[in-house]
Amino acid sequence: MKFIKFIFSVFLIVMFCPQMLAQSFLPHHTSNIKYPGVGVCLVKYNKDVYSEPDIYSSKVYKINPNMDPKSILAITPDNNIIFAAEDTDRKWVQIILEQKKGTKGWIPLASNENFLPWHKFIHKYGNKYGLYTFNDIPDQYKKIYLSPNESAQFHKLDYYNPKMIKPKIVRGNWVLVSVMNIDRKVYIGWMKWRSNEGKLLAFPNFLSGN
Repeated sequence: MKFIKFIFSVFLIVMFCPQMLAQSFLPHHTSNIKYPGVGVCLVKYNKDVYSEPDIYSSKVYKINPNMDPKSILAITPDNNIIFAAEDTDRKWVQIILEQKKGTKGWIPLASNENFLPWHKFIHKYGNKYGLYTFNDIPDQYKKIYLSPNESAQFHKLDYYNPKMIKPKIVRGNWVLVSVMNIDRKVYIGWMKWRSNEGKLLAFPNFLSGN
């Protein structure tokens, strides 16, 4: 009997731990992205971070599997590590290494790595995985408007799943989305993915399994 319980415990760990681990690498509150920068940088592990966009400058950090998870915004299903990016200089990107302090460093981009402005990141990965909204956003940002304007009318929805938002078009700080109400009817409208002050309100849902 003990052996059967042991086997069952191992099964649960194998089945659910990867998702629990991935969960820890997704932002869930607006405060998790204190320094959003101008976009994101998707890089691989075992990469040196430099003080300047020059390989002869001092190394200030190394991106590795043992790094502090709080330094990472997210990890994609294909194991790209996502950092907020502050600046670009040809084939170099200045990334934000620590969101609480805003510590920065420069990395050279390899051919399989990429920098994306925020609106392109939201569009590309939001279309692939869907979007979810952060837990602490004000109610005004949860509304689905009929046009990209906060003074516009909005759908009177009873409830829609904030982790199953399907984006269609990104326009400035707004994104055209479809959501399913509790009555299982699909509604299309506009919501903000970023506030006028530059605070992120939504993020691609890499746990959707798409």
